[in-house]
This record gives sequence, C-alpha cells and structure tokens, in this order.
Amino acid sequence: MDTVTAPDGCGALFAGKADGEQCPQITCPKALGVTMKLVCAGGCCPTCWAPDHVISMDRHTALENPDVVPPAPEAPTTCGGVRCFEPLCGEGFTKGHVQGDCCYSCVASR
Repeated sequence: MDTVTAPDGCGALFAGKADGEQCPQITCPKALGVTMKLVCAGGCCPTCWAPDHVISMDRHTALENPDVVPPAPEAPTTCGGVRCFEPLCGEGFTKGHVQGDCCYSCVASR
C-alpha cells in the first residue's frame, strides 16, 4: 500500500478482508476492438485503462451536472476549469483539503 495515493483510505477499505477479497478480481475486456490494460494508477485496486486517443471518451464537459461543486478555496491557481465532486467519506474520515489538491477529499479524522 505504499504506492497508493491515500494509504490510510485503502487501509480502511481493506480492514478485516483477506488478501483475495480486498479488490475485485478483474480482467480487462476488449472495447471497440482494443484490449484495455490492467494498471495500478495510485488507487487502492487496479483498473482497466486505455489512453483517450485509443478509446475516445465523452467527458460531458458541456453538460451541467448538479453533483459538481466548486474547487477548494485553498486550491492552487493551476486548478482553473477543474470539476470537483462532493466526497462521500467512510467511517473515520472527513471532508478535508490536502495541500496542492484542487478538490476536497476524505482525510483521516482527528
């Protein structure tokens, strides 16, 4: 868990689970004739991924989304145009800001 973005969050997610039950056992499908790649991208569990130029993605940037919230007031000036969502935090975690991030995230309760 040393390579994940939020090891405390992964620890909470994995608490009480055997190794084989911590993450879904997935295989990556073919989409539009392209086999996606299984990657570890800083989350708790691996995901299937392909670059945007290989599999086009409609990011719905023009649509209004009621779940979008403003970036954190402490966000760096480089966060212009970012789209943030309200975090839903598990037990032992609360909404907070991590220096350098654009959006709020779940941080360990104090």
